[in-house]
Amino acid sequence: MRRQCHDVKSWGDLGRESGTSIAAPRISAAAACLAAKPNASPKNIYQALQQQANDLGEVGKDAVFGHGVID
Repeated sequence: MRRQCHDVKSWGDLGRESGTSIAAPRISAAAACLAAKPNASPKNIYQALQQQANDLGEVGKDAVFGHGVID
């Protein structure tokens, strides 16, 4: 099952978004939270994001879902 995020459109309607357009801001926000921790490094942030991803689709990284979704 593919997860979708709800998003408030600029004209006020609640819509559904999926794909990289909604994934990029979510993963950026998660990375920013991790970067705020003491002694954060790019490698540590990358590893933490990979560990926290819920795998979707085929096992492991795939062309449709990448590494999965961050909750």
